[in-house]
Amino acid sequence: IGCLYKEVGNDQAKEALDEALKCGITHFDTAPWYGAGLSETRFGEYLPKEYNGKKVVISTKSGRVIKEKSKVTEKDRVETGYSDGFKTDKYHQNIPVAIYTHEGVVESVRQSKQRLKRDFIDCLRQHDAEDEERYAEAIDAYSRLIISDENNENYYSSIYHSLAYLTTGLYVKRLKNWLKYLKSLTKKFSILLFIKIFLGPVSYTHLTLPTKRI
Repeated sequence: IGCLYKEVGNDQAKEALDEALKCGITHFDTAPWYGAGLSETRFGEYLPKEYNGKKVVISTKSGRVIKEKSKVTEKDRVETGYSDGFKTDKYHQNIPVAIYTHEGVVESVRQSKQRLKRDFIDCLRQHDAEDEERYAEAIDAYSRLIISDENNENYYSSIYHSLAYLTTGLYVKRLKNWLKYLKSLTKKFSILLFIKIFLGPVSYTHLTLPTKRI
């Protein structure tokens, strides 16, 4: 419903979500990247908070904010691959801008909650932190959010990244940041850590933990 590779009209998107609910699906995943916010907007418009007595759960991702194309500056990290995959010009003139800093994550979540029409995100994932700069920013941002437990409110947050950066070359600085991040978690929260190693050069870590509401 984010218009990946082809246009998907509003009616078709609504029908797809209605049918998913009828089939018993109540957990949906989206991201600002999907249609430059269009997928989240349609979730917010067409998904109820409950269906047949069951809570409708939405997971989304941080790491990108959505900007109008006319307001993008030279400093913004615009990902040119977006227009190759998503066909959204009929619905808006926006584009995702990558930003993995603490301020960027907070703004990304603020925008997502607005589009989703939710005051609470059930599951937040860090999206595509797959190079040196993004990874360092993402780890710093999430560790700061977890430590600053201002409201003592919980939501489920996840961060995933390629373990190839740890297993190939073992960057000392990155390893120290990762250990510092884990240490900050173990002080306050129980951690559920899944590591799945694939037959190939890349493996992934998926870390899920309860933390504060943004």
